[in-house]
Amino acid sequence: MAKPKMPYILFWPETNLDIIVKSLQSMKNDQYNYYFDFLGHNLESDTVTLEDAYLEVYGMSREEYRKKLKESYEAYKNHLSEQFRIHREENELRKQKIHDIAKGVIPEDKMPIFEEAYEILCIRHPLSETIQLEFVEFIKYLNSSEFSLQEALAKYKRFIPRLTISNYDLLRCIKELSVHGSELYDILADEESVKRVKETIQTYQIAHNLDTLPGFKLPEPTEDELLTSYDIKRTTYALLGYSLSQNKDPEGMGLK
Repeated sequence: MAKPKMPYILFWPETNLDIIVKSLQSMKNDQYNYYFDFLGHNLESDTVTLEDAYLEVYGMSREEYRKKLKESYEAYKNHLSEQFRIHREENELRKQKIHDIAKGVIPEDKMPIFEEAYEILCIRHPLSETIQLEFVEFIKYLNSSEFSLQEALAKYKRFIPRLTISNYDLLRCIKELSVHGSELYDILADEESVKRVKETIQTYQIAHNLDTLPGFKLPEPTEDELLTSYDIKRTTYALLGYSLSQNKDPEGMGLK
């Protein structure tokens, strides 16, 4: 008597064919025959094998698929390199434009501090040249005789609604770049706030930069691990609706 069928529920979207087949095979002796629709192909726990699944889904063996995956991965890396190059060039042009405007506002010896503030703004507002120009005007206002603390606080909210690690860094830059910046800093970054931010930074560095701890070094990923990671990302996009046969290609993943 055939076992009743039960759909296999994927609780976490990041997956690939290897993971799905392994999960289904682990339930082969269950009371149900679990099935999963993988890109339009029905895979069942009672009958699925890894090689058969590759032949059905991709029309080739797993070995052939990995060879083609490697070619796709190399093309993907080239795509990313080109995108980074274009981004760097565009950012340099924006930076030069803002730098030229800032020359009449920021003293030359303060330019390194201004460039640090500019980089922070680029992270927060990467596509908004307007925000960066308004920041120059804000510094100009903090150096003017028309300065009002209440008005300065209102203008500041345009850039930062609340204090975070990045905002603390920007506040420090504002303090050093302007005559009245210290008044703003004293209100928005009291000693306790600064202390908490520094503690947060230290905790974050310890938690996320384990390779900086004595005697600890993260191992370099192997080529096979990099390919698997790329395959999982690529497959996840497809399962989320980017068909391998349609002209939809998020992040240059080679999905079309």
